[in-house]
Amino acid sequence: MGKTKNEKNRKVTSYFGSTKVRTKNQKETKPSIVTALKSVHESSKENKPVRRAPRNRSDTARRRRALVERVRAKGQKTLEETLQGMDLVKKKQKTMLSRAREIANSLSFIYISRNKTVMFVNEIATRIVESSVVPISEYEAIEYFELLTKIAPKWCQFSTNKNKNDLLTINTSMENWRDIVEEGVKGFR
Repeated sequence: MGKTKNEKNRKVTSYFGSTKVRTKNQKETKPSIVTALKSVHESSKENKPVRRAPRNRSDTARRRRALVERVRAKGQKTLEETLQGMDLVKKKQKTMLSRAREIANSLSFIYISRNKTVMFVNEIATRIVESSVVPISEYEAIEYFELLTKIAPKWCQFSTNKNKNDLLTINTSMENWRDIVEEGVKGFR
């Protein structure tokens, strides 16, 4: 392989083990810089420890106090974020409980209209998403199913078939399912 034009023009020089790349267009290093580099190199050979300013006890105590304050502030921030997270969980739970009746009505209608008691979870979630007035995702619909199984386990249950497919079973023969769901919502709070 041939060299490129830039590779041909480069000239590498070495100063005390370090390399410097220059092209033909660059000027040579000034003598004052070379002498400065030499003096730095010679002083580094002596390995003299660098002197630091003496520390005052008050300076160390001040830094400790600042560190303690930073740790306290971080702890307070974490606590506030945790409390906000709890508030979000409570709000989500309240929202889900308020909409549980609507989802239960939709489930009952879908199962009765199809004259079925068992359907695939993914299929029923798709139907709920399509029929819902407020837009929800399939994942949220499945969360509502899980909530309904906790609220009204006699009316709504999860099961699986031989092929390990998730099924949602609704007891359509129960006439008082609305009362059961209502009691479950009130008792869940």
